[in-house]
Amino acid sequence: MIRRQSTRLLILLSSVMALLASIERRHRALPDRDRGDALPTAVIAVGLVAIALIVIAILRDRATEIARNVCTSTDPAECR
Repeated sequence: MIRRQSTRLLILLSSVMALLASIERRHRALPDRDRGDALPTAVIAVGLVAIALIVIAILRDRATEIARNVCTSTDPAECR
């Protein structure tokens, strides 16, 4: 499940980056304006958010798996 989600997220991120690159190329064809580094900064921010979401999803799944394996019985013989 995590691999499928991360693959979809990477495809989405790649599509967004390609879209932003094409938008930047179109804007560069316009007369000179000082736009600064807003577009590359936005791409980096989107990438960092995507990485954070992937890490959070992986940690959440691992924590859920560990929580399922915790024995709550008072008798240690019942635990694996």
